[in-house]
Amino acid sequence: MPIRKNLLPISSLLLSCLLFGVSIILAKLTFGPVTVTYVVFWRFIFASLCLLPSALVSRVRVQRQDMPRFFLVGLLELPLTYLLQFTGFAHTSATHGAFILGLAPCVYAVAAFFVNKEVLRPSRWLIVAVSAVGAGLIAGQSGQASYWLGDGLILLSLLTSVVSVLLSQQLLEHYPPLVTTAYSFGFGLLTLLPVVFYLGGAPSLHLSALVWASLLGQGVLCTGLAYCLWNFGISRLVASQVGIYANLEPVVGVALGVIVLKEVLNPSTLIGGLLVIGAAIFV
Repeated sequence: MPIRKNLLPISSLLLSCLLFGVSIILAKLTFGPVTVTYVVFWRFIFASLCLLPSALVSRVRVQRQDMPRFFLVGLLELPLTYLLQFTGFAHTSATHGAFILGLAPCVYAVAAFFVNKEVLRPSRWLIVAVSAVGAGLIAGQSGQASYWLGDGLILLSLLTSVVSVLLSQQLLEHYPPLVTTAYSFGFGLLTLLPVVFYLGGAPSLHLSALVWASLLGQGVLCTGLAYCLWNFGISRLVASQVGIYANLEPVVGVALGVIVLKEVLNPSTLIGGLLVIGAAIFV
């Protein structure tokens, strides 16, 4: 496809991945005063409050036959993907967990090949492989312990995320990105609320201004805006292309983990990040 035609969706995916990467650091900073379940809870409450009014004003209504799919996408995105992912980050470092998210291109490519029957040129498989090698180098951080529980939960969240992307692409054939995002969050909150109250009871409102600002940033910018940009991008690109850009999220997470959280960056991590960025630029 012509580069000019893909420029806008590619830019949307790049910006969304940047915001997703920032959310890793914001979440890590709030895990102390706020439990994982309530970080997810407040994040999507703020995101839904931001998006639902716009979706209602658009006057686009969900068809009855599509409600089960919206419900399933919401279930996969909120209680499953984010509770698993954030619990994983609570048990591992930002840089180490970000590597697990770097496996996204491989999972997307395999899913596109087997589920969507996409025909991938050998050059595309090669670029995906280069991106995966880059993610592997990011993992080779000497001197750090292997956080098996955290890494495993993040990997599991990645699998549920890929399924939600494939289902979302089918919804985006009939609904605008903003509407798809807003209604997915709305249905997702219906499944998230019972889990949150079962695990921790009513949420506390006695939080510091800094924590509230972090939660608000995660909800409005790193979720509401990021998912609208993401859904706009994936509605105009095939799943195998989406995987390449999804691999920029761990690069941002690693970079901010080093800068903000003072985690160790070694040469293999730097080379791996350059390979991931190079693969995305090539595509």
